Amino acid sequence: MPLAAARPGDVRVEQGTPPVVQEKVISEISHELGNFFHKLYYWSEYFQEKRTGHSADATATQMLERTIRNLEDFLKVSLDFFRPLKLSPMRMPVPDFVAGILGQLRAQLNGSPVTVTDPGGWDGLTIQIDPSRLPPVFLIALRRLMEHGTAGSSIRITLVDCHTAEGRGIEVEFRLYDPNVSASLFQTAAAGIEWALAERVVALHGGAIRECPAGEGERVLAIFLPFHV
Repeated sequence: MPLAAARPGDVRVEQGTPPVVQEKVISEISHELGNFFHKLYYWSEYFQEKRTGHSADATATQMLERTIRNLEDFLKVSLDFFRPLKLSPMRMPVPDFVAGILGQLRAQLNGSPVTVTDPGGWDGLTIQIDPSRLPPVFLIALRRLMEHGTAGSSIRITLVDCHTAEGRGIEVEFRLYDPNVSASLFQTAAAGIEWALAERVVALHGGAIRECPAGEGERVLAIFLPFHV
């Protein structure tokens, strides 16, 4: 279900990312680009050795294509990180927002088991969101958790009306049961940069996205968005 149309709000423009964050991301980009070009040079030399009448095997061709595709995706997310964010927020009733987001999340799960806890009681409450910028953040959070799932893993999505340092709002909690807890939340540099970009998008909405403390055999991410007053 798509997010419903809503009344426009004030345009919000980001003032820029903190220098410490930029320095960390630049370091990750530099390191990862070195890895990509190392692979490309390797496969280039491999194919040059095959020029003398021997055809390159299918696996080598697939690996070269995958490296190029991954490099393209990495450069895209890297450029997105350094592009100043500009939001065009729309006022939206919370029930419409909840219905739209849950529809997109279920579509990404593609039939995988998920439990949703929605207490309701959202009537009369509104939030301000950019309908093109914010929904992908929820898909990123779900994807980050699902990458750590095992054969016995399951997901619970819980909606909460809560008070935080950012004010009163709605929190969407993603809880993965039976995860691979030994793995880092960000298995690639691209995943880390994508997450940093998601943090900026949510912050510009006045909210927060974070990994939360969890019990044994669980991993939890939460996205908080303030209600519009």
